[in-house]
Amino acid sequence: MGLLKLIRGNSCPELAEAVALALDGTELSKATVTKFLNGETSVSVNTSVREADVFIIQSGSGEVNANDAVMELLILINACRTASARRVIGVVPYFPYAKQNKIKNRGAIPAKLMASMIKVAGATQLITLDLSPAQMTGFFDIPIDNMNVWPLITQYIMNHVADYKRAVVVAKNAGASKRATTVAKELKLDVAMVLGDLAEDDDDVVGAPPPSPSRVSLHSTGDDEDVAQASEEGATDLRETPYRSGGVIGHVRGRTCIIIDDVIDSASKFISAANALAAMGSSRIVVIATHGILSGSAPEDLDASAIDEIVVTNSISQDRALTRCTKLKVMRCESVLAEAVRRVHNDECMSSEWSTKLEMA
Repeated sequence: MGLLKLIRGNSCPELAEAVALALDGTELSKATVTKFLNGETSVSVNTSVREADVFIIQSGSGEVNANDAVMELLILINACRTASARRVIGVVPYFPYAKQNKIKNRGAIPAKLMASMIKVAGATQLITLDLSPAQMTGFFDIPIDNMNVWPLITQYIMNHVADYKRAVVVAKNAGASKRATTVAKELKLDVAMVLGDLAEDDDDVVGAPPPSPSRVSLHSTGDDEDVAQASEEGATDLRETPYRSGGVIGHVRGRTCIIIDDVIDSASKFISAANALAAMGSSRIVVIATHGILSGSAPEDLDASAIDEIVVTNSISQDRALTRCTKLKVMRCESVLAEAVRRVHNDECMSSEWSTKLEMA
């Protein structure tokens, strides 16, 4: 077994230090990652990595933009491979370009391209956190360990959501239903789903039009059936309406609603879902997501919304967002990543359970 070496890029320095500390105080190996005046990335590994297991910690967003994070990761991987490392493992909590995992029109699949580039750079394995959709693991020709964060989420709900046993876990759209169901099943809670969001995922694209207002609401009559109720604008055919949030399936009145998802970026869909839940009489709305990108004015938008609390992990640095959103809280995930690093280094099974202690920033 080779030595364990930890190296970080510039995207998540605090997370890298926290992972190192969680690994019994393992020191981060020295590496210099800078840029030339023309914008090119320059990397120098300032320690021997010969025959070592090198873990490169670099998230796909954070202190540097996504493209710089990608180039830093690729060059660091290649530098360690060239320096005769035994294994080079990328620890990439938020995988860059994960949102672009499907081909549209005459476009490409950048997420698959990223997987290929990481392999070509010389990575022998990858560790990610809550990669979504999970089917993206099929893009990789190297072993990948996609760590689940739902144990942290369930701990947070039990420890920090008042009267959580009466709460309801909410999927903001059909795509998030599996994630919400997993958490709800673990906590033995009810599940609800916000209908709508039929348009393409373009609300995070620069210059995209704002979400159209909701025109349909659903309410429960107390029976098992959900009945469509026309809004003030008049009756509308649900099948023909390009609405963003068209109502709620499930009983949410007077209850805390916990919206579960993997990523918060522009936040417009979360705000639309929260508006629908508030209109149906929810007493409190909590959003919990693994990765908080929070682009543009998202922190201010969330702060002014009907959402009462937003919780994300520290997979992406939240230092600036915390100063812009008073409702934001950070759930620490370095224990999950550190245990994954330790098990990979020791060639241990990743599927067996381990105890993860929840910590808040």
